[in-house]
Amino acid sequence: MRGSQVMKEINQRSADQAFIRWWRKENDFADFELVDEFCKRENASREFGGFELLDHEQMWQELLRICPDRLSRKKQTKSGEVIIWKHRDAAGKMFEETCPFSASTLMEIFDAETRGDTLV
Repeated sequence: MRGSQVMKEINQRSADQAFIRWWRKENDFADFELVDEFCKRENASREFGGFELLDHEQMWQELLRICPDRLSRKKQTKSGEVIIWKHRDAAGKMFEETCPFSASTLMEIFDAETRGDTLV
């Protein structure tokens, strides 16, 4: 599958599909990205093994698969839904952070938790 085919399908996606999971022909790893970031750097001739578009809820499920004991969601009256993320700071101390439930936050947490190592 070429990048041009991927871009064609991305252009037909629903508004809530903010993420893409793609993999190479070698099928040795999968990468997750925000669709907008993917589109900024992709070229039409690149080869892909496949891809799938994900919405917020599907990306949330990927996060829960990676670190189920340190993530939770909570509805707040003023700011809407938030993510409660327990993780270590630069000094190695565990702390709890409250973040908005948004595409960019989901991706930031995913990148921090996986450190770029996402096997298929």
